[in-house]
Amino acid sequence: MQLTVSSFTCTGRRTSNQDHLLAATYDNSCFLQGLVIVADGMGGAASGHTASRIAAEAFGTISTLSEISNSIPDLIKQYALDAHQAIMEAIEKNPAFTGMGTTLVAALAFQNAPIFILNAGDSRAYLVKNGADAQLITKDHKAFTTEDLRKMLDEKGDFALARAYSKAISSCLGADGSEPLLDIFELGEVEDLAGSAILVCSDGLVDNGHDIFGENEELLARTITEYVFGMKSGEECCRNLAGFAYNEGSTDNISLCLMEFGDLLREKKNIDIFPLPTETAIQLDASYPDCQSIKKLPNTSLALLCAGTAVIAILLLLFLWWD
Repeated sequence: MQLTVSSFTCTGRRTSNQDHLLAATYDNSCFLQGLVIVADGMGGAASGHTASRIAAEAFGTISTLSEISNSIPDLIKQYALDAHQAIMEAIEKNPAFTGMGTTLVAALAFQNAPIFILNAGDSRAYLVKNGADAQLITKDHKAFTTEDLRKMLDEKGDFALARAYSKAISSCLGADGSEPLLDIFELGEVEDLAGSAILVCSDGLVDNGHDIFGENEELLARTITEYVFGMKSGEECCRNLAGFAYNEGSTDNISLCLMEFGDLLREKKNIDIFPLPTETAIQLDASYPDCQSIKKLPNTSLALLCAGTAVIAILLLLFLWWD
């Protein structure tokens, strides 16, 4: 069965993008058939970007395996722990990176084996089937529960404080060096998921800037399914889901990868589209030749502004010359 992967990342309302993505498929000579990863860095612009890059690169080498000698879950966890160690070594070499870390969510499809999802932090994985709301596979590793946040809001009356605490996570790679909590989820084999998809995303898709109690979870799950099966391609789906999140008020970088199993029964529907401001859009090549290879899309608004300024300048010169 053919696997198709797509990806999109954008800065959103932030001034820099600290996320890294990996989206790739492999030929039959590889034990690994497909891989999608989102790593959401933290610790400042340079540090967060570095931590998420290290995590994505660590998993990039898994495609070289032709077979494995131990269990797949153990293998996946070891790659995550190796990434964690690599981040800590980078911190040791450069004290400016102290405290940097990253979330990690990955979906891996192997030959003649189940599909596995790995998660550390609050990036997410969804199973998307036609005719049903997207199913959240992962569990957010949050430092505070909804009950904690409600109590804090009742006692302090400070929404900004409660929101800040709602973003705190209890597990990640790097940071203070504590061994990360790594969740592994097992799905069916590739053939079992024919006609469906897996979406992995940063919390930028979930965070709308004002819902700290998960009250919009149903809307998000329904919207994911509508976009996956209502857009003409995975690329279009990822880009427009980012636009949806931005329109909802997301304050973070927004990153998504989609893994499709076979041909999805897509049907063009009347779905609301919320284009991203051009200057926020940073596209990562879905073929993933290099996890650092991000290219900024043309800034149309800036180009039009420059063109307009040039025309005015020329008219002014002609007026002075004629005078």
